[in-house]
Amino acid sequence: MNNPRITHIPFFLLKPGHACVFSLRIFVCFLLLFAFFPIPGSAQSNSRPLAATANGFDANETYNRANDLYKKEAYNKSLNMLLAGIEFLNPNDSTYYRYIRLVGRNYQKLAYYQRALDNYNIYLKWAKSRNLLKEVAKISGNISSTYQAMGDFKKAYDFGLDCLRRNEAIKDSAGIAEAYYELGTLFFYQKNPEEALSYYKQSLAISESIKETKALYSCLGAIGSAYEELGDLNTALQYTLQSLEIARAVKQKLPEAYALHNVGTVYIKLKMYDRALRYLNASLKLKEELDDVWGLVASHKYLGILHLQQGEFDEAIRQLNAGLDLAKASNSKNREAELLTILGEAYEKAGRPAQSILSLRHAADLKDSILSETIVRELGEKKESYELVKKEREIAVLTKEREISRLRTIIFGIIAAFLLLVGWQLWRQNRIEKRSNALLQEKSDYIDGQNQLLKLANSELQQFAHVASHDLREPLRTIGSFSTMLSRHLDSKFDDEAREYQGFIQDGVKRMQRLLDDLLDYARIDHKENEREVTDLSRVAGEAMLNLKNQIESNQATVEVQPLPTIRVFPRQMVQVFQNLISNAIKYRSEAPPHIRISAVFSPQDNQHTFAVSDNGIGMEQANLERIFNMFVRLHSQGKYEGTGIGLATCKKIIERHGGKIWVESTPGKGSTFYFSIPSN
Repeated sequence: MNNPRITHIPFFLLKPGHACVFSLRIFVCFLLLFAFFPIPGSAQSNSRPLAATANGFDANETYNRANDLYKKEAYNKSLNMLLAGIEFLNPNDSTYYRYIRLVGRNYQKLAYYQRALDNYNIYLKWAKSRNLLKEVAKISGNISSTYQAMGDFKKAYDFGLDCLRRNEAIKDSAGIAEAYYELGTLFFYQKNPEEALSYYKQSLAISESIKETKALYSCLGAIGSAYEELGDLNTALQYTLQSLEIARAVKQKLPEAYALHNVGTVYIKLKMYDRALRYLNASLKLKEELDDVWGLVASHKYLGILHLQQGEFDEAIRQLNAGLDLAKASNSKNREAELLTILGEAYEKAGRPAQSILSLRHAADLKDSILSETIVRELGEKKESYELVKKEREIAVLTKEREISRLRTIIFGIIAAFLLLVGWQLWRQNRIEKRSNALLQEKSDYIDGQNQLLKLANSELQQFAHVASHDLREPLRTIGSFSTMLSRHLDSKFDDEAREYQGFIQDGVKRMQRLLDDLLDYARIDHKENEREVTDLSRVAGEAMLNLKNQIESNQATVEVQPLPTIRVFPRQMVQVFQNLISNAIKYRSEAPPHIRISAVFSPQDNQHTFAVSDNGIGMEQANLERIFNMFVRLHSQGKYEGTGIGLATCKKIIERHGGKIWVESTPGKGSTFYFSIPSN
């Protein structure tokens, strides 16, 4: 299988400048002076245009198809599709690097670990160059798990810790859970189950809180394996069976295969060999379908151990040799050495001492080789680090010498210009300060004037409220009273036309009374309830429904209230908001009985609650969705639907007083949903 083409990525080196800054004023002078000295600009690279598609190739569609194949565990098909498509991509395009990362993930699943690392490192450099913090965290986790599979635990631990720190910095809960899991697995394979269990349980707690099903399966299985290593087999079995149940629920073969394997290994230690064989064979079959080399190595190893404990030495040797061949092919030296050790024991018990000694010697040589490679690699890294530091020091010395030489050539000109410019700057600064003081005084006078106007406006608003409640209502009551008296005493003398006129008068009085009440409520919004209270909005909605009990019952309406939060609000005003919205939903009903649903969600990103009041009414046109919140706007005639056109304007003003906003989504004939948001604090 071919590696994907790796194209060199251009990097630019920016030479840092050196400046001596004595004060902000002097710095401005230096800027004017240095404008006369040319400074070399950084080279600009001509990025070639994106590669044209060939034969209708669609990069995004191909990527999505390959990603779907990866999720379905068809790793070879996914890899082949990516390798064919990457030839058409430009390395300057972000899509190219999405392909690179998915190629690496497929190689990792297929146990081509070095190829996976090559692709991951390309993607890591690109993500760091663009400061993609979440992507850097993810790829660090991928690299950690790959080094772990290769047996390089030091690098696996370094990248694992880096992954955890980065996820904590960006507060990515799913990423933190995955990092804890990978660190636990690292300690598990280093025969430290106590430390592994601690990390696994932290990962499980986070996965449960965010309801991440796939992570739950992995954590439960891993915790079971840790308890198995600690000898607590009953607890181990409990966790592994829970893991298997979740794995089967997600209906993915790979999780089920690993869960079956974990249950099988526990049954081996419980000496329930028939059950162990059944679970391990089921796991082996699934892994063969998936071509999961890493998993197949483990399956053959434990089948070998199972047959070895049952005294079936030939079958044990066959299984262990099958696993050994796969470990060699995937360049996993640690697992190869482990299998050789078990194989040596099997040969010994089978009465084949020569082959036993050969296997054990080969295992010892391989472990020495792993240790030697680690030492050589660390020495190489130290040498590279030393050479890099040495080179950096040489560059720093050369840079400093060039800077000193440059400063010597301009220092005498600077001294003369410096004295002149300092004097000019001090004179200019004095003028600016005087002008600023004058502007500040002018602004202060303007603010005082605006405060006086605001006090006057508040006073006029109070006067308006007084007039609306007394002076305007009194004539209305007089008109209404005399109209009622006329109807009572002279009704027998009225003809039909007179009675109709009399009805017009009484209806007009009632509408005017409602209009004055609504106007008064609107004007007093900013003067009611000066202190917010911690309020259960479910109770507030219930109070609004109680106020509308007659209207709800007479229209056979149903109001469904989902659990609402408890937050700091002006409670009486929130009753008015819910009451207006529920009343409108009933008023503008369709032929079907009104059904109203009230719900709320919380957004941690915006730190606010969003409420929704939805109905199955007549709905409205898109052109009216904003204007209905203006004063006196009505979409229907008074004869068809009663109202003053102030209710929604009142809702808007109340919500804005709470620091939120209100809007509506609607489809004619299907109903409307009114949304409003209120900050949590």
